[in-house]
Amino acid sequence: MKPTLKKINTYLQARAPHIQLIKGKGYFYFADTDDSEICRQLPDSIYVCHLNHLTLEHWFREMDRAIKQFEKQN
Repeated sequence: MKPTLKKINTYLQARAPHIQLIKGKGYFYFADTDDSEICRQLPDSIYVCHLNHLTLEHWFREMDRAIKQFEKQN
């Protein structure tokens, strides 16, 4: 299955509603969107230019790892 930002963020929404994957310039990053005025970037970024550089399963593993890291910090 081809990864898309919508599919990835839907997966994230079910596990951590306040975290989103956002596209930067040449990379993707996870952000905490819990506060409507501030979008804090989480320490984990994914340095790939295109979503399809990783499989959907790999994206899911990366997101699960980022969520665990975020939960440990808070």
